[in-house]
Amino acid sequence: MIVLYLMCGIPGSGKSTWIKQNKIESDAVISRDVVRFSLVKEHEEYFSKETEVFYTFIDQINELRDWAGKEVKTQLVQKWMDKMWNDGVSAMADISNDDSSFDVKKSHKMYTRTYLEVFGSEPEMCEGVMKEVTDLNAVADAVKAIIPDEMLDARLKKFAIKL
Repeated sequence: MIVLYLMCGIPGSGKSTWIKQNKIESDAVISRDVVRFSLVKEHEEYFSKETEVFYTFIDQINELRDWAGKEVKTQLVQKWMDKMWNDGVSAMADISNDDSSFDVKKSHKMYTRTYLEVFGSEPEMCEGVMKEVTDLNAVADAVKAIIPDEMLDARLKKFAIKL
């Protein structure tokens, strides 16, 4: 089983310390601290290279995302959506930054809602980033509309609590 530890907190709050103390090991670690300590020398201020740390951190995330092609990602999405459906999950929401999961979602019995992720921190990138997400949204619209409202209403009524 794959376990994800998502650590969130202000710098110095103990995220990395908790991971070390609990002997958490993983094949894939994305950590700004690891990046920072590889770039900042002992005599330098902790946040002295924050821009470089940020971009290296984002590059690590993108590298992990791109480990497989669309076909492999599609097979994995199908596998895990089938598992969730068989375990009784009838609806899910997720975040996408590409369309690799859309075909599976469109044909699956499970109701899905996809939120689009936008990455870009520089003002000069804004127009291009917004164009990419607008184009992706056009593709995602087909997925969002696959279950008519009346069908969703019927599914939700099964779970309604009568007062």
